Amino acid sequence: MDGRKISIVYPNVNQYTQWVELKYSLRSLEKYLIGVDYDVIIVGDFPDKLDLDKKKITFIECKCSGQTSRLDQAVKRVAVDNDLRVNEEYFWMNDDIYFIRPVTYPDLCIPRALYDLKNHITKFTAGAGAHRSVWARDSINTFDRLIAEKLPTNYYSLHLPYRYEKTKSKELFKRFDLLKNPYVFENLYFNLFHADITRMLPEYIFPVISVIKSEFDEKKLQENMENSNKLFLNNAEEGMTPKFKEILFSMFNKKSRFEL
Repeated sequence: MDGRKISIVYPNVNQYTQWVELKYSLRSLEKYLIGVDYDVIIVGDFPDKLDLDKKKITFIECKCSGQTSRLDQAVKRVAVDNDLRVNEEYFWMNDDIYFIRPVTYPDLCIPRALYDLKNHITKFTAGAGAHRSVWARDSINTFDRLIAEKLPTNYYSLHLPYRYEKTKSKELFKRFDLLKNPYVFENLYFNLFHADITRMLPEYIFPVISVIKSEFDEKKLQENMENSNKLFLNNAEEGMTPKFKEILFSMFNKKSRFEL
């Protein structure tokens, strides 16, 4: 241990959880996060499908705003930034992110970008079949704002743990009025504060394995986890299949200290 203590923050809205994936994310955290002390914060609803020890988890109650996911997360971020129980330095997690090999504090701190945001939004704006989903709209508006502010346009929305500082987060909310403007938070935050230390990643060394579709090659997934240097596993909603649940159970069948 290096003496520091960090906060690991999980947003949670019970009506949107698919399964008990948070349980397995917590188990993976305890198994593989090494060399640093941490506490776990849940913001939103206290999980109703899990037997968690409330004495070992800090809970910040924050009702679902009923708005878009981007604006609902903004409300939760404000609650986190203003809660004295959360350390100045915290890591924003999701219940469908799982650590699959030893992860250190420096591993979590490196800002990672995959490409320029302009490349990402091209598929939303090109041709007659251009997407106009909420995600597309928020991504386009974020890109336009970054350009207007003469900031870099790196793409950080990679479904990884993200390191934030409360002071900088508050500054971001004030500058961009994020409770009214549903910009993509991580793309604003890192392009404003950390573009100079960003590690641009080619896809072949992207540190996460994603299970996106309901049909996936189980053998190939196991091989990738065993033989690659990937640090994290995550899944899209469609990927949460009975087969994937079995894989999670086989990997993380030991209770964490956060469970009763």
